[in-house]
Amino acid sequence: MNYIWSVIILIFIVTTVLAITLDKSNLYKGGCVNLSLFIAMFMLYIFAIDLNNYWLTLFLLLIAAFFVAILPLSLVLLIGSLCYLGWQLMTKEGKRLTNFLSLGLASVLISLLILSIIINSIKDTFFSLTWHWISALILYFMLHIFSFATTYLYLKFKRKNAPPAYIIILGSGLINNEVPPLLQSRIKKGLNLSKKFPNATIIFSGGQGEDEELAEGLAMQIYAQNQGLDVSNSIVENKSLNTYENLKFSKSYITNLNDLCYIITNHFHTLRAAQLAKQMHLKYEVIGSPVKLYFWTNAIIREYIATLAMHKYRHATLLSVITIIYLAIGVLNYIIR
Repeated sequence: MNYIWSVIILIFIVTTVLAITLDKSNLYKGGCVNLSLFIAMFMLYIFAIDLNNYWLTLFLLLIAAFFVAILPLSLVLLIGSLCYLGWQLMTKEGKRLTNFLSLGLASVLISLLILSIIINSIKDTFFSLTWHWISALILYFMLHIFSFATTYLYLKFKRKNAPPAYIIILGSGLINNEVPPLLQSRIKKGLNLSKKFPNATIIFSGGQGEDEELAEGLAMQIYAQNQGLDVSNSIVENKSLNTYENLKFSKSYITNLNDLCYIITNHFHTLRAAQLAKQMHLKYEVIGSPVKLYFWTNAIIREYIATLAMHKYRHATLLSVITIIYLAIGVLNYIIR
């Protein structure tokens, strides 16, 4: 028993150290935070039992029962929210394919619920094993989503007080050669920070799309100037066509890579921007600007998919291992029968 406790405490110490030391954009950081909290709650529960404290044990059991009880309600609320916000997005922003992500996720969740009811009603080993395999894949993505969410929230609420040398405002595209509200919110956030840190150089980052008459970076600078910015201490980066290039080309204007950069984007985009900034070896903090809730929900799903795509081979390998294990179990069951 002492050996088991030693292993649990060692895992807790390791995960806590990793949670503190890993880069702020690393999803393993979020995973370690979640695992540390889970182990801490487990140890607290065992400690309460060892103390033979009835009220403390009951209190912890009630907390656990509460979370178990709200899971079905949370799923219903999640599906309902996704449907409502998805419909709101399409009504206000148009029925583009990328605007169907919220409704698409709601449809997937509903389909899985129906599938679970059908399979569990069929008393067959093959169908049972198939559902266990699907459940294992769902569990994999749930753990990954929890890590994603924890890391995202850490970036969102992390205090950022150190004065930056640069404020990089990432572009998001022009509409009819005008700066749209989404991009305006990024620029306004950058302008507010420039008032707080007047010595920081602002980099407006965005190239010229095929349907645009001027580079996005220039349009952003003009918009900022109309808002009262003295553009003498600003730079226009006008070659980039995506977030990776935003940071890559903006980096060329940074004379000292030890200088702190504030990277301004929308809240839903902060995690992926941070991961790319880490790849560029920038010393950075990411700051998000607000968006409408119906837009954020769809956008955060898109960002999660993009985060998966950044490490697609790793995920494909792990999912393949899970699938092979269940295939092996199925073959063994067939041979034994």
